[in-house]
Amino acid sequence: MGTAPHCTVYSATLAASELPLDWRLAEAGHTGFTTVPAPAEVHDLAARATAVLGVGYSAQDWICDEDGFWWFVDLNPAGQWLFLPHEVADAVTAEIAAFLDGSQRPGDGLLS
Repeated sequence: MGTAPHCTVYSATLAASELPLDWRLAEAGHTGFTTVPAPAEVHDLAARATAVLGVGYSAQDWICDEDGFWWFVDLNPAGQWLFLPHEVADAVTAEIAAFLDGSQRPGDGLLS
């Protein structure tokens, strides 16, 4: 988990080097996510993307290449998160619930 002004970032990682290009085709692609976070620099870039686009929540995909460089793939303002490890999924669910019940102030951002 990382933070940026008015934004909480949660991340999970999937080691996909042994998976097909479309990792969703492999069972391990659905069960292999870990709670190892992306680097702080990726969290900061993810938070900035959310702020620039003005979305309150987003699920983003990033890919780390063989040289360790992280590439932004997409941002989905209605993305799924429940398939992630429960430590991440539960925290995201709690943040969304807090927003919906009014205990999180408008303008706060949330990323998974």
